[in-house]
Amino acid sequence: EGIMTGIYRDVRGESWFQSDAVPYRDTTSARVDARHGTFEASTDDDTPFTLLEQHCWYDFDGDGYKEPYIITIEANSRAVLRIVARVDRLEDVEKNARGEIVRITATEYYTKYGFIPSPDGGVYDIGFGVLLGPLNESVNSLLNQLIDAGTMSNSAGGFLGRGAKIRGGVYTFAPLEWKRVDSTGDDLRKSIFPLPVREPSLVLFQLLSLLISYTNKISGTTETMLGENPGQNTPAQTTQVMVEQGMKIYNAIFKRVWRSMKEEFRKLYILNATYLPGEALFGPAGQRAIREDYLGDPQRIRPVADPSVTSEQQRVALALAVKQSAMGTPGYDLAAVERNYLRALKVDGVDVLYPGPENMPAAPNPQAELEGAKLQLKHLEIQSKQQMFLANLFEQRRLNSAKILELEAQTAKIFEEAGSVKTEQQIAAFNAAIGAMKTHDESLRAQIELMMQGMEKQDESRVQASDRGGMESMAGTPGNAGSVGGVGAMEGIGQGTMGGGGVY
Repeated sequence: EGIMTGIYRDVRGESWFQSDAVPYRDTTSARVDARHGTFEASTDDDTPFTLLEQHCWYDFDGDGYKEPYIITIEANSRAVLRIVARVDRLEDVEKNARGEIVRITATEYYTKYGFIPSPDGGVYDIGFGVLLGPLNESVNSLLNQLIDAGTMSNSAGGFLGRGAKIRGGVYTFAPLEWKRVDSTGDDLRKSIFPLPVREPSLVLFQLLSLLISYTNKISGTTETMLGENPGQNTPAQTTQVMVEQGMKIYNAIFKRVWRSMKEEFRKLYILNATYLPGEALFGPAGQRAIREDYLGDPQRIRPVADPSVTSEQQRVALALAVKQSAMGTPGYDLAAVERNYLRALKVDGVDVLYPGPENMPAAPNPQAELEGAKLQLKHLEIQSKQQMFLANLFEQRRLNSAKILELEAQTAKIFEEAGSVKTEQQIAAFNAAIGAMKTHDESLRAQIELMMQGMEKQDESRVQASDRGGMESMAGTPGNAGSVGGVGAMEGIGQGTMGGGGVY
């Protein structure tokens, strides 16, 4: 397919292509296969060819300047299949005024994610596989030796002399089983010689413990990071320091990964600037991307992650420390500090939950609140006096009604005993008294109705003022002042009424 599409040159007539392919194997692969106990598979017509793609520099035109190329060869025959320039953009080729090439910036297609730099300065970094591989093999060997020593110690055989009169064959013993022999105990003891097998070596066990602890140190882990309890009454600061010490090696690794991600993001930025369609591409939530968004300087692209923060707990602790410092030190942007703390907690909808002080309604005036509280207290006092005065009116009317009933009963009794001028005078006096008391009752009823209407109007005006809210509520307070005058007037009416009652 590569030949027919023009990617590779036509090599169908060469001998290496017509013969069966041979899998490419290097010394490292051979050692790995030997360790795993695998062998090289046989070849046939379906065995694929192994192609090596080399990103190199080569001076094909002989001008003394090596240009960047990508050369693809077949691994075993070393036949060249493809040569292509490793430059994607014309601006990557810098020339002087005479048209001579001064510098060529090669396009980097791969991003190297390094774990631990190679101690010998080689291009290939090392990882835990290189560091822990030999230690793991040593630990496996020691475990096998200890287990084999324990097995030989528990079930080792020995030699039988000719003096032991025992039938031939292999003897097996079950628990609590005894077997009869023709020899005496002393002869049997002299004729049996067990193998000189020792118990599992304590030195080997100590060496195993040493390798395991050394492996933990190389991998940068502590007992706390392995999930083990450091013990009771261990201060939290001590545990945190242990975790930080265990993360030391990972911090350096994370920083290398951060730098590698920066290089990869820059490559993606250049690819978008080169190959992104001219029209806008719409993503989720109405987001769009156009090629003009990626025509800037790729050197400005970098991850927003902090390589020094390696855990969510550390990120939250850092945000909390900034928040606590902002509370006691002036000069902080408190809104930005609060948003940073919420984002560290991974709270969804930060802008909705905390819109910021600039989007909050204005705080009420403290002086206006104080005046409102005073007016409210005064209104409660007035309302209390009104209720007491109204209760007094009801009590006076109740007593007046009782006296009217009493006088009517006495008048009815006098009518039964009527017959003299003195009796008619008494009836006239009773009727006059009853009429005066009914007039007084009407006056009390009128005062009660007037009082009730005034209180209802005060309640309506207070509800309307509270609905308007804010300063409008303050503007509604003159109505309360008017009600104070109404209460004074009603108190005056009540006093006049009480005076009339005294005359009666």
